[in-house]
Amino acid sequence: ATEDDEGAEDESLVRDRGGRWVNAGSAEFGFEDLRRAFCVFRDGLFDNPDVRVRIGPVVGKVTNSSAVILVEVDTACDLVLNIARARPCGAGGWDFEPPLAARGLETMRFSASGSFSVCHSVEPRRPYSFVLEGLRPDTAYVALLSNICKEDLSRCVALFRTLPEVVDSLRLLIVSGHRPPLRAIGAANPWQRLHDLARQGPEVSVSLHLGSTVDVMPAADEAAKLLRDLTSYTAGARKDLERRARETLRNAYWEAWGRHEPLRKVLSEVGSHLPIFAPPLDIDMLKLAGYADPSVSEDRHTLMRISMDVYKEYQRALWQSCLSDGNPDVRVDARDDSVRAKAGATRIGSRGGQWEDADDREFWTRHRTTSSTTIEEWHMHRYGNICVLMLDTKGALLSKLGATSTLISALQLQAVNEVLRDPFYKVLVLACDIPFMLDMLPECSPAGMTQTPLSWSACPSKLVSLLESLFEWKQKQYPEREVVLVSGGPGFGTTGDVCDHKLGLSIPVVIVGPTLGRVCAPTMWLLQNTLAGGRFSYVYRAPLDRWNFCMVDIDLAASQRRPTVEVQMVDVPVPQGTAWPDG
Repeated sequence: ATEDDEGAEDESLVRDRGGRWVNAGSAEFGFEDLRRAFCVFRDGLFDNPDVRVRIGPVVGKVTNSSAVILVEVDTACDLVLNIARARPCGAGGWDFEPPLAARGLETMRFSASGSFSVCHSVEPRRPYSFVLEGLRPDTAYVALLSNICKEDLSRCVALFRTLPEVVDSLRLLIVSGHRPPLRAIGAANPWQRLHDLARQGPEVSVSLHLGSTVDVMPAADEAAKLLRDLTSYTAGARKDLERRARETLRNAYWEAWGRHEPLRKVLSEVGSHLPIFAPPLDIDMLKLAGYADPSVSEDRHTLMRISMDVYKEYQRALWQSCLSDGNPDVRVDARDDSVRAKAGATRIGSRGGQWEDADDREFWTRHRTTSSTTIEEWHMHRYGNICVLMLDTKGALLSKLGATSTLISALQLQAVNEVLRDPFYKVLVLACDIPFMLDMLPECSPAGMTQTPLSWSACPSKLVSLLESLFEWKQKQYPEREVVLVSGGPGFGTTGDVCDHKLGLSIPVVIVGPTLGRVCAPTMWLLQNTLAGGRFSYVYRAPLDRWNFCMVDIDLAASQRRPTVEVQMVDVPVPQGTAWPDG
């Protein structure tokens, strides 16, 4: 056998820039070397002019050893996902490792050790989730695709960093809403402003989507029209109409996540993305009136079923795929061969080098999406002593097809109480798609205006009960515990505080949005009010009638006993003359 044949068969060897076979752990490569075979990847990066990327790579949930990557292409092919391990920057001018978004691909250095490729046959116009397990903690990775057109080889790239084994700080990005104006706005685009800010550091760890980042209403209306009078069609025609409705909703995600370039870059380069429950559906259409007619009922049941399917394909897949009870399209064991061969059990965490009980793991996700009787789309994520709980205010409505006044389900309330009983947590981030405290002026709230609650203030008993539980949890170990309430808004963003005058404590409150969309002045809303006979009161600062998003920095190590939480609202002015599709 020739030397080339022997090197190609030995997976521990790679080619260096001079074409010599060297040990994979000692070789270092630049971005251009990734294209060459047997450098970082066995087949290098290769193109296929017939395949375009529609969506992705989108970075879903990332832990210390795993990551979710979502990809969609327009043509059936054998898609190759390549994961390159980036070496630490070591560049001057930074007091810390710079954010990945600030490191140009051309300046990065890569290692063949810890890099890998996976090939999967994919169908066109359907998203696929890749779950990467066994990654190295606190390590930067670059996700690239092969067998796609040459233009997308360098454009469709995702960047992510795994979390350290023990989390003592976390930067959260909070966004809500995406509805583009009629004309492109160039540098004024808030998603571009967000990306620019993320390049300045510190690095965003998690991005919370508290409102839909897809303009779903036009697609939802079109899907509803396609599914009208379904009972009057033959079985074959109905199947075709359902297929077209599904394609219509999928195209809405393509328009936002694939074609809106600044948003596409944020999804690929700024943190790991956790969406709240926001199905591609006009929930106010699901009113009780008309359900006596079986044909109308079947139309709406079908629309809801397809909308839920599409939601699961895109939004839920970003976080649930990484779970043992999730259903990713591809699950990859990225550990080195030697590590995989020795693994007889799974080591969880690394506190003091000890094996840990599964109930005390540093990274953990809990949900109840498998309920057979109700729609339960809340999910909880543990990051060490920090808990992020994404509430679901729409599942109860959809479960009863609009015939309920319950804001959140009993199962969800039980989950909140279990989180509050867990002695492990020091900071609780409670996230919702609607504000927790925001009362509409009496003259602005005509009866029957909407089927869905616009804030928790519409259900005062639930709100008071929640506040009592949160303040009592904080008070039990004050000042070692903190709570942050974050939510989407009705068209403006602001920050404030809610106070418990009985316990003498306060909790910061954040309302975000729209990140891109129509803004409105807060003339319909009370920006301060009292609850429970004066026990609780809330007050907001001057609202932002601009596009906005928020950064929340949590640091458990800044003080010996007290966690620090800093909130930074960022606003972007709406250009004069901005017009919207509905006028």
